[in-house]
Amino acid sequence: MRRVIGRIGYATRKVYQLTGEHDRERNVPCSNATESRYGLFGTDLGSSFEHDGRLWFLFGDTIAQFQAYNDWRPDSADSISYTTDIDPERGVSLTFITAPDGKYLSPRITPDVPRGPFNVPLEGFSANGNMYVFFSTDSDVNAPGGVRMGRSILTRATDPEQAQFSMLYTLSDFREGGKFVNVSVSIVDNALFPGLPQEAGQGLVMFGSGAYRASNPYLAWLPLDAVEHRARVLYFSGDATHPAWSPHERDAMKLVEHPQIGELCVRHLPEIEGWLMLYNAGSPRGINIRTAPTPWGPWSEPGVLFDPGCDGGYGHFIHASWRENGHADAVHDPDRENEWGGEYGPYLISRFTRRERDEVIIYFVMSTWNPYNTVLMRARLRLDPWRGWYTLGGATFPAGAGVASASRGPEQLEVWAIDNTGTVRGNWFDQTWRGWYTLAGATFSPGAAIAAVSRGPNQLEVWAVDNTGTVRGNWFDQTWRGWYTLAGATFSPGAAITAVSRGPNQLEVWAIDNTGTVRGNWFDQTWRGWYSLVDNRRAEEGQTSLSAGAALTSVTRTPQTMSLVTVANNGVAEVESFVGGWAKWAELGGASFPAACPLSSVSRHDGRMEVWAVDVTGTLRGNWFDIS
Repeated sequence: MRRVIGRIGYATRKVYQLTGEHDRERNVPCSNATESRYGLFGTDLGSSFEHDGRLWFLFGDTIAQFQAYNDWRPDSADSISYTTDIDPERGVSLTFITAPDGKYLSPRITPDVPRGPFNVPLEGFSANGNMYVFFSTDSDVNAPGGVRMGRSILTRATDPEQAQFSMLYTLSDFREGGKFVNVSVSIVDNALFPGLPQEAGQGLVMFGSGAYRASNPYLAWLPLDAVEHRARVLYFSGDATHPAWSPHERDAMKLVEHPQIGELCVRHLPEIEGWLMLYNAGSPRGINIRTAPTPWGPWSEPGVLFDPGCDGGYGHFIHASWRENGHADAVHDPDRENEWGGEYGPYLISRFTRRERDEVIIYFVMSTWNPYNTVLMRARLRLDPWRGWYTLGGATFPAGAGVASASRGPEQLEVWAIDNTGTVRGNWFDQTWRGWYTLAGATFSPGAAIAAVSRGPNQLEVWAVDNTGTVRGNWFDQTWRGWYTLAGATFSPGAAITAVSRGPNQLEVWAIDNTGTVRGNWFDQTWRGWYSLVDNRRAEEGQTSLSAGAALTSVTRTPQTMSLVTVANNGVAEVESFVGGWAKWAELGGASFPAACPLSSVSRHDGRMEVWAVDVTGTLRGNWFDIS
């Protein structure tokens, strides 16, 4: 899964008002003009699903123009629409299911179930050639403690064009401890998610909440070819690392601890290679977002995707009470100037999701309460550019072994380490990892340090100090040419080694010998022999400043410059640089490190370089050089 770092700040914005007649914030007509076209003054929710080439929207308690209610559209009953649009930025044109008088037609369920406030369509899906819709019913708006949604039912559309549905069964009943009174569902290929109850075929993954806006989220699953059989529902009863399933709803385990959930939407998004959950909450306030690699998790901590106070909500397209906030806006419905609006019902529209490099743009429908209508929202999510750890199996190395790498061309990578037998092993990538090979002919300490560079296209070089204390090198030019010896200097077996290439066919390699002296050897058509970089300050005092075989790092900024950095026995980093010739060693004071500790360095500009090491307190310290 691509980890979602979070939303891009201030990039969650209203695109336009989806329902209603007039956008009071922008003082423009709403493109769908639902009041004049369909007699629909206001509505909420708006979960969506695909069926028969159309994107269907399920709207909740719907207010008729002039409150002209009748059997076609009872008071606070619902409405359904669809679109075939694929570009949300150019507008989403809604076609509502209508009655013979041309106005919106509320869905009717057989046998009849209670309609009215908080009895709403929850979610839909398409399977086996049929349209299925979950509804909630039996709500109690006067329940102690606040509104209670009673139960969820699954229906099959008998005539979608006339909003006719036939009830199949009760999925979950709050009065019996139900945890799926609100639901969000997705169809999945079972094989893509090992841990689902069935490996073959397709399934319906169902996320649910129980007590209205006071529930944690739960998970269930149903074979897609058995969606009309409630007895086949299985409830997730495991944890994020050990999926388990039970036929009993009472065994359903919460996915996360956040008992504020009512309306929710969960979808699998290929763009993040994982799952995305949206819901409204009071703490943290706003539309919350979580992500996970599997339906059961592990789910991320909640982030705020939309904050009504910071993201252009209150005082703009969501009304702030005049009594408590002054006349900050005039977007309220008639006679509701002292009633706060609020954000809720975030329903993702999967078909509109798109990826732009390391960003994912999502669109979702959101309700605003006052004004009582829905808006289309856009948000940008930032993806972690790191893709996650992978395994290069097939070879075994000591834990923490030295590793070297180089690239000899675009999309080409090579990596090496010394295995448990003391043999250098390499693996290379060209569109895919090609497997481990062996560079036989020299023996090293298992896991010892190794260095590598590329000095030109399709040219590679690796070095390490063998068991006799001699630097050995091997080079690749269309094929590996075999091990050679850089005689004339002796090092501790497995000593740290570093190398650079500062130009085509130019190489330089260094290590600290058994006397504590930095030794270097350079290649320009041929190897020129070992030289010494002596720290004259301490040599004059008869002191050894560096440990034999200690770590060191090298960097080249230009073809004429090189720098070496190591940590001396006194814990101070020291640097020596080459600019036409080697200068004297100099201290990089101001930080204390373990003697001979590992370092790393890089140049990001011909006048800049940077070096890092972990100090004696366990803190990563960096120092940078700039003559640009």
